[in-house]
Amino acid sequence: MTSIERTAYPRFKRYYTHNELHKIYTPTLKEKKFGLERTIGKTNYLNLIILLKVFQKLGYFPSLDAVPKSIKKQITKELSLPLNQKIGYVGKVTLFRHKQLIRSYLQVNAYNSNARLLVSETVTQSAYIRDNPADLINIALEELVKNSYELPSFRELDRQVNHLRTRVNETIFSETIKKLKPELSKTLNDLLKLTSETVTPFNQLKTLPKRP
Repeated sequence: MTSIERTAYPRFKRYYTHNELHKIYTPTLKEKKFGLERTIGKTNYLNLIILLKVFQKLGYFPSLDAVPKSIKKQITKELSLPLNQKIGYVGKVTLFRHKQLIRSYLQVNAYNSNARLLVSETVTQSAYIRDNPADLINIALEELVKNSYELPSFRELDRQVNHLRTRVNETIFSETIKKLKPELSKTLNDLLKLTSETVTPFNQLKTLPKRP
């Protein structure tokens, strides 16, 4: 699995300054109105606005448990709600509805079959000239954002990208082998034959040169 730290996949920071919290996670009057008009009760109002603000920054919906306390506190305070206000969904129906409302409000499409096809075409084309999985993931992220798609989980994106990369590499290897003359193919295969119990000609090729 590709290390998420090597990619541009959006994540929460470990620490936020007061200015960052105020700038990024302060709901606007329009957003507050959007939340009030589409929810009943303080808990659902707070749930919706938290999801809205973190989605704007991340491009996907994390679980509310994964949202840092500092962000929850900032949004709760800005909505003039008690700091001990309950947060969380009782059932999945309301959560699903809120996600749909936020996608519509931000004009973002869910990660669907069209988005998977977009990633497939983009990564397949790029994999012929780039091999680093992190680079390919970043290319996929850029294309998804540009086309207003919600981001899938990192695990799902990593799995899809690595599958496509492997398929492209196998195609390149197969086409290369077909173009080799039989004698050259035999020479390359012979590099892997043991000349002793542990050494092959390929091991000798990789030996570092001695000091001049």
